[in-house]
Amino acid sequence: MSLHGPTSDATAETTDWSLAGVRTAGAFCLILGATVLLGWQFDIDRLKSLLPGLTQMKSNSALGIALLGLALSLHGWRANHPRSRGAARALAALVSLMALATLLEYATGLNLRLDELLYADTAPGVLHPGRMGPNTAACFLLLGSAVLLNVDRAGWRAHGSQLLAVLAALIALTTLFGYLRLKGQVAGLYGTEFGLALFALSQLATLSFVAWWAGNLLYRVDTRRRAAEAGQRSLLAELEATNVRLEQTVAERTLAL
Repeated sequence: MSLHGPTSDATAETTDWSLAGVRTAGAFCLILGATVLLGWQFDIDRLKSLLPGLTQMKSNSALGIALLGLALSLHGWRANHPRSRGAARALAALVSLMALATLLEYATGLNLRLDELLYADTAPGVLHPGRMGPNTAACFLLLGSAVLLNVDRAGWRAHGSQLLAVLAALIALTTLFGYLRLKGQVAGLYGTEFGLALFALSQLATLSFVAWWAGNLLYRVDTRRRAAEAGQRSLLAELEATNVRLEQTVAERTLAL
């Protein structure tokens, strides 16, 4: 009686692809964050903004991206090592705490003196020098929590991690669409009314995608649960049949004696 089969092979293949995606994302984030931090270290404006015309990334944001990238890399390359998992948890928790502290600053008006802890922000006309935006802090809080939940890759934690990551993506896409809409309006490509309609349409498309993804996730969870229950029933039936055959064999040999 074999307990392994095509389902186990498919699960292993899916896990390999998932880990490959985690490694790629981790390397990208680590390189991106390190590049911006080098720009702050050596005062290179081009590295701070990455692309001409873009706003400079705050050093705290770059640090958060680099730390998340390192956590993902540890999780992707050394997922079965307890020390690596512990280090990934610690890095993700640090990013979440940094984001939570920033949101607390916005909510209460306090200055916890974390904004310029790494480098002084001398950009003109900045209300809070060195402080990441509230949308960025919210994304870091969600992503850090997602990595914390996904380190052990347990069932409900993995699904919760995916949900938090999708919420972070929703915030990021909302910010991106708003930025692109404003840039197009400033460039004279369309008026305010069309720009607002375009932004609303992009939000509707994003929310539709999130709703589809959530429904698909719930369907996959339910399918796996049903498959597991069917497997358990099949295993119990096979065990009962084996037990009956064993009892018959014992009875026949007893009579033979």
